[in-house]
Amino acid sequence: MKSDILKTIYNENKANLEIKNQKIKELNNRIKSLSQDTIPLKQIGKEASINYPEIESIGISFVPKYNIETQTIDTIPNAILKLKTKMQSNQLRKFNKWLKTRLNVEDINIVIQ
Repeated sequence: MKSDILKTIYNENKANLEIKNQKIKELNNRIKSLSQDTIPLKQIGKEASINYPEIESIGISFVPKYNIETQTIDTIPNAILKLKTKMQSNQLRKFNKWLKTRLNVEDINIVIQ
């Protein structure tokens, strides 16, 4: 009986801890998105045009993404490129890597118009 009570308390505490950890993660993502609201877009655009002359214009935003399966919210950066001419796939990979480094993010969605 005593062990059943301890197991119940343990399971309740474990569930509460998981809920609190999820809330902390969501709040950290919110802080991250708020701190990234000031993207140095003009500077990034200048750097991109020097290294990637195919780019005519660039837009960057951080978009919240909700994962239905895990019921978590994450903030994913999105870059929208308008190109003067087609960008080679190796250049696009290089641009992707450069922009992730420049924005200090692990992942990014790139949309080409």
